Amino acid sequence: MSVTFNGTRVDTSVSWGTRIVRTEDERAEDSVGFNMANGNASAFLRLLAIPLDDESGLCGSLPMADMVRAVQRARASFEYRVDAVTRAPSEGRGAQGCRFFSGGVDESYFVRRLAEFSELLADWIELGADGVSWG
Repeated sequence: MSVTFNGTRVDTSVSWGTRIVRTEDERAEDSVGFNMANGNASAFLRLLAIPLDDESGLCGSLPMADMVRAVQRARASFEYRVDAVTRAPSEGRGAQGCRFFSGGVDESYFVRRLAEFSELLADWIELGADGVSWG
């Protein structure tokens, strides 16, 4: 499972009230947008200190200004907040001896993803987005 982040713009001509704003890169046929595995997306949202709309936190939306502030806050406090969202790789045995692996996520992953997300937010703003949704 995965979570995709999208820039959105208010559009009252549709019943759900918004339209997705896409950059040129996101319009490519093989583009998945800004996408993360569920566990990584959950950690990313915790790093951004986003107030969650549901129990899992993997669906939600924020006004663009709030998301920009969340990214700025995360970057400014990164050094003392990142340890709470990183995880080491692990492996083990599950039910009936089934072997499992869990990939780790280190500090460099969040450095890279914050930089990518910041650039994408700037692009969405230029294209008229006034919000960000994920799910």
